[in-house]
Amino acid sequence: MKIPMLERPLRVLDALARGPAGPSELARQTQLPKATVLRILSFLQQRNYAERTANATWRPGPATLAPAEAWRALAPLPLLAQPLLLELAAATTESAALHLRLADTRLIAARADSPRRVRDMFALGEHLPLNRGAGGLALTTYAAGAEPAHGLGAPLVFHSARTLSPDTACLAMPVFAGREAALAGALVLSAPAFRLTEAARRAHTPRLAATALLLTQALRGPARLFKDFVA
Repeated sequence: MKIPMLERPLRVLDALARGPAGPSELARQTQLPKATVLRILSFLQQRNYAERTANATWRPGPATLAPAEAWRALAPLPLLAQPLLLELAAATTESAALHLRLADTRLIAARADSPRRVRDMFALGEHLPLNRGAGGLALTTYAAGAEPAHGLGAPLVFHSARTLSPDTACLAMPVFAGREAALAGALVLSAPAFRLTEAARRAHTPRLAATALLLTQALRGPARLFKDFVA
């Protein structure tokens, strides 16, 4: 169900979360008239959910921190994942993230940027399509009830190239929780497509699997699912 009065400000906030932008760019991203975007920005500014920068662009305001921190406090997986993502990004020199499914999209709930100067440009808090990309495949495959099993059932490793952007490739694995191996999220490595070659994917997969294993164990999920990937 859509409520336009609520949906439009949320679309603007989602666009602001991708990075500072002017009203014309926000109108393009949200597919709203520029006059509507300006009214929404004024409304959000009054309540400190948006603020204008010195170069006349707009960014999220300090009031956005409270709901974000409240959610993180009640959702332990991003907090558990963050230090592991930092280690994964350092080991692979590519960006590492945790994606969570939110209805028909996926959220980058935790992220560690690649230490390299040339890297992907996805951002913490960004919403991505659920039906495209390796992370989306990991989330939709197991949400559909596929049996997670080494060598049987659905695969545990997913790869995509140039599906979300012309220059980016991703490698993903699911994370499971509980004895029933319920899907909890997806770990995603993202990199410039020219770097995520077949050889790079083979090298990165054991590290990605080791991180997925640690998170799955922290959530009391079955470690046996990853035995084919982790020595």
